[in-house]
Formats: sequence, structure tokens, C-alpha cells
Amino acid sequence: PRCCIQCAVSATDCVRRTEPMRNPVWRTAAFRLALWQAALFALLGAALFGIVWLRINDSAQDELRGKVATEMASLRQADADGTLVVQLRQRLAVLPAGPDYYLLTDAQQRVMAGNLRYRPVAVGWHVLPLRGAIGKDSSDAGQVHLYVAHFPDGRWLVVGRDNRSVVELGEVLGDSFIDVGGLAIVLMLLGGGWASWRYLRRIDAVGVRAERVLE
Repeated sequence: PRCCIQCAVSATDCVRRTEPMRNPVWRTAAFRLALWQAALFALLGAALFGIVWLRINDSAQDELRGKVATEMASLRQADADGTLVVQLRQRLAVLPAGPDYYLLTDAQQRVMAGNLRYRPVAVGWHVLPLRGAIGKDSSDAGQVHLYVAHFPDGRWLVVGRDNRSVVELGEVLGDSFIDVGGLAIVLMLLGGGWASWRYLRRIDAVGVRAERVLE
């Protein structure tokens, strides 16, 4: 029968024939190791993405506020020159829906120029939901960073910028990490599968040779 062969030496038991390995590739130690490595890589990649995103987000926020502060200084100089309202209207004519926002009110907070619904109550920095600051919003931004100044004659000047650039940067980084991480995980699994296949081939070869020796 196929299952065994009779030994040539008398008074000994028969020897069972060896069969080629039939275990699936994914049940081998090599493939399981590759699977664990892929899971560990995904975990480390997620942690790395979180750290990188926090650093880049802080830098982007600082850059955003720097632009707002520069714009406020420019408009203060325009006010000293008597061209504040003209310059505000020129800026709003170019980009009426952001990402930059302005508001100039008189002492009674009547709007003189601007595209903000927000009404200032204190000087300094304020972070508000963008929808509440401008009304209807269809951009990717979620917040607007505002800097409020109060002139001696009672007027209020507000300069702001939304965070759409920060949101878009986060989306680009996220997509890049997903693409690179996904490719790396697939390559790890393919490598583990290939190593397992090579391992099984070698086991089969050893089994065939052992069978020939027994024969």
C-alpha cells in the first residue's frame, strides 16, 4: 500500500512513507512572524504619525498667527496713514471668503468694513469656530484665529485667518502615511509568504529524499 513499505530487514516493523508538507503558507512560523512584524510596524507608524503631526501642527499654528500679527501691524500703519478703510475693502474685494478675515467697527460696534459676524469684546488672541465667526462656511477649515485691537477713539479692528492650510496639511500627511505604511505592510506579508513558501519547498524536498532513502 501507499502508506507504508516493508523493511528489507526481517523481524522489523514497516516504515510509513513520508508525504509532502500540505500545511497552508499562513500557518507557518515564518508567515506568523511577518504578521507580527506588520502589526508592530503599523503600531509604531501610528505613534510616529501622531508625534510628527503634533510637531507640524504646532509649527503651522505659529506660522498662521505670525501672518495674522504681520497683517495687523500693516493695517495699524494704514490707520496712521488714513487709508485703513480703503485697504480693508481692497483686501476683501480680492478674497471675500477667506482665508483672511477682517472687521472694523466704530465705538458702537457698527460695521465699517469686514466679512466677520464676530463682534469683539476683548483685545488679544481669540480662537473661534469658523462657521460661527463668518456664518455659512463651505471650506475645510474648522477654526479661525483672530487678533483684536482697540483704538483710542473706540474703534475695534479684528484680523483673522482660518486654519484650512493646517487641515489640508494634515490630510496630506495622513494620506502619505497611509500609502507608505500600507505598502510596507503588504511587502512584509508578501515577504513572509515567500519565505514560508520557500520553507515548505525545502521541507518537501527533504521528505522526498527521505522517502528515496527508505525505498
